[in-house]
Amino acid sequence: NETTLQLIYQYFQAQGYSGALEILQTESGVSYESGTFDKAHRLRHILNEHHDLTQSLIGPDPSSLDEMTFEQDLKVQEHNASASAPLICVDKAHNGGLISIRCFQYEDQTLLATTSTSREIKIWDASSSLRLDDAKEPICVGTLMCSSTCLSVEFHPRVKGMIIFGMMDGSVRIVKESHLLSREEIFNEAIHSKYVIRCKW
Repeated sequence: NETTLQLIYQYFQAQGYSGALEILQTESGVSYESGTFDKAHRLRHILNEHHDLTQSLIGPDPSSLDEMTFEQDLKVQEHNASASAPLICVDKAHNGGLISIRCFQYEDQTLLATTSTSREIKIWDASSSLRLDDAKEPICVGTLMCSSTCLSVEFHPRVKGMIIFGMMDGSVRIVKESHLLSREEIFNEAIHSKYVIRCKW
């Protein structure tokens, strides 16, 4: 993309690498005009946003039990367990890498929500997955497709199945009865200008 090349060229010039660029052009025999965009700050802005997003996804939220990983497998493990192997492993739980995981235990059911880079949000019934004597794979009870990647997810502590999502496009979504076919989206607004990395009730 010519515009992208111009941005990169201008960025290097703005950072004081003009001499290095001239040597590269001389040795390679290839020269490139940076054009008249004069917007090196645009590339700096893109790089800063990428860095911020990467940093936000490096580790789990310290106030939660989230497990963030770029692997595609979903692992359910007893909290603080020292076992080397996970209690349950669901191969290829998503088409893309996992972004966020949230588990909440209601009186009669344990629900699990996972989000991925494929813009999927999956709701699982994990009621039988935490039994140490006879653990079974969680059952996927619903899949929501989004126009943007979901970065954070949180179950309502009292209203079963109600869930809030923080999206990469800055929007926040709330879905009630997410574990049922009668699920309904009751809120969806872009209330932030950037990605929403944490949601709490």
